Amino acid sequence: MRYLIIGAGAVGGTIGALLAAAGHDVALVARGAHLAAIRDRGLTLARPNGEQTVRLPAYDGPAGLVCEPDTVVVLAVKSQDTDAALRTWADVPVRGGGTLGTELPVLTAQNGVSNERTALRYVEQVHPVCVWLPATFLEPGRISAEGHPHPGMLHLGRYPAAAADGVDRPGGVDRAGGVDRAGGVDRAGGVDRAGGVDRAGGVDRAGSADGASGAGGASGTGGLDSGGVDRAGGVDRSGSADSASGAGAASGMGGAGRTGADDTGRIVAADLTGAGFVTRVRADVMRWKYAKLLSNLGNAVQALLGPEAAEAAELRARLRAEGMAVLDRAGIGYASTAEEAAERGDLVETRPVSGRPRAGGSTWQSLARGTDTVETDHLNGEIVLLGRLHGVPTPVNLAVQSAMRRAVRERIPAGQFPPAALASAG
Repeated sequence: MRYLIIGAGAVGGTIGALLAAAGHDVALVARGAHLAAIRDRGLTLARPNGEQTVRLPAYDGPAGLVCEPDTVVVLAVKSQDTDAALRTWADVPVRGGGTLGTELPVLTAQNGVSNERTALRYVEQVHPVCVWLPATFLEPGRISAEGHPHPGMLHLGRYPAAAADGVDRPGGVDRAGGVDRAGGVDRAGGVDRAGGVDRAGGVDRAGSADGASGAGGASGTGGLDSGGVDRAGGVDRSGSADSASGAGAASGMGGAGRTGADDTGRIVAADLTGAGFVTRVRADVMRWKYAKLLSNLGNAVQALLGPEAAEAAELRARLRAEGMAVLDRAGIGYASTAEEAAERGDLVETRPVSGRPRAGGSTWQSLARGTDTVETDHLNGEIVLLGRLHGVPTPVNLAVQSAMRRAVRERIPAGQFPPAALASAG
C-alpha cells in the first residue's frame, strides 16, 4: 500500500515517518513553515532511542495531483479541520477512474468521535482509528514520539459495519489479497511505474524520494513480493490477517453507529505493525474511540490550568463523570479504564526524548503555539451535544468548552487561565 498523510503534525508525521522508514511509499500534506522545512530538510522524528530523518514528497494541497488506486489516506488533522480537509481532497482523481472519495480507504487517525460521520459525507470507505500515540510537534520539520518500547497503539475498524466484512474494495487490494504496486501519488503525471511520488522528476527509478533513499527513505518496492503482503503484523500471502486480540461484536453503540472490520483494515494494520506500532483490528473500534473521548475530556483542563494545578484532578473526574452519564443515557458503549489499561499494559509508556519530558497533550500544544482553533468543541463539546440531545446536564464540560474558546480568543498562554473562572463550574 501507498500512504498519503493529510496532516503531517505530531501524530500524522510519526505515522508517516515510520511507515516510510519501514519501506512504504509515503507522501505528506502539511502547510506553512512545517511544509517548507520538510521540503528543505526532510522530516525528523525524535524518539527515546534516537532520531531519524526521512525525506518525503510533501504537498500543501491537491492541485494537479492524481492518486494511484493502491493509496491509503490517513487523515490526521484536528477534528475541527476535518470537514474542510475532506472537502478539499475528496474530488482528487484516482488513476483508472473515480476519486479519492469514491475509491480510496480513509483512516481517521484523530481524537473525538465526530470525524467518522463527517467523513461519510465525502468518503465511501471510512476506517476509524483509535490513537494512543504520545507525540509532540517540536518545531517546523521536527517532531517527537515519546512512546516506548512501541511508539503507539492503533485500533482500526470500519464505519459503518454494513460496509465491512469480506467486501472486495477498490483502492488496490486484489482478490488474492495482494496489492498492485503500480505507481504512487502524481503531480501532473510524473510517476514512473516503478513507484514513488514525483514532483518535477524528484523520484528515481527505484522509487525513493528526491532521487536517493536517504536516511529512512521510502523504497518503491514497499516490502511486497509477488504473492501479496508478507508482514510481521500477521498478514499471510493470501491476504488474511491475524487481528491479535480479536474483534468482538459491536455492541451498545446507540447513536455511535455500528462498526466493523474488513480486509483493507487488516492489511493496513499489518503495515503499521511492521512499522513498529502495536496494532489491533476491532469490529467495535468506536467503543474504544468513545473510551478515548472520555480520557480526552481532561485535555482542556491541562491546557488551561497546567498539569500540576490543584484543581485539575477534581475537574477531570467531574468531566469524566458527566461524560459517562451522557454515554450511558444515550446507550453508547465504551471500553472501561480497566480494559484500556490491560490493552496497553507496558507496550506504550511515555519516556523522555533527549532528556526532555513531554510538555503536554495535543490541546496544550495547540494553545501553546497560539493556534486559532483547538479541538475542545469536538471533545467536551461532543458531551455537551449528546447531553442536550438526551436530556443530561453537562455544566462542567460546557464551562470548560467555553473557557477554552476564551483562552484562544484572548490569547491566554497555556497553563495560565485563571482557576477562579472554572472553580464554580457545575
